[in-house]
Amino acid sequence: MILKKIIIATPQQWMTHTKDTLRKFKISDERIEVIQGGSDRNDTIMNIVKHIESTNGINDDDVIVTHDAVRPFLTHRIIKENIQAALEYGAVDTVIDAIDTIVTSKDNQTIDAIPVRNEMYQGQTPQSFNINLLKESYAQLSDEQKSILSDACKIIGRNKQTGSTCKR
Repeated sequence: MILKKIIIATPQQWMTHTKDTLRKFKISDERIEVIQGGSDRNDTIMNIVKHIESTNGINDDDVIVTHDAVRPFLTHRIIKENIQAALEYGAVDTVIDAIDTIVTSKDNQTIDAIPVRNEMYQGQTPQSFNINLLKESYAQLSDEQKSILSDACKIIGRNKQTGSTCKR
């Protein structure tokens, strides 16, 4: 498994601290770049995509593996399976089984449905995508959709694209 780049996107006010932390712990892999993130998760991912496109170009089979800092422990197996699934399906969400009952309610008062638990999963990261599919799907969203979609996999799902799951 070869990762061409490892891009850390962080808020502007944390860029110096992030670079200092990398130096402090002697993390000097030439593939690592620190760039400014966006106003939210999806804006940050799209900043990374723009950065990749401007510095390296994007090929038809290029994959982006996105991961957030709140889940720091990630195995090589999960990364490898994400890349394989993104190459095959275009998009993948790492999931864990839902162990609690899920209840849906559109008005926050009345139960609309209680889905079958063994068909439910909790999405985590990494989430991985064919970069061109992600770019095209994001471009099709309205500004309102962009502002309410808090999960990158919803960008693909919103445009009726298929994806895969990768279990932790």
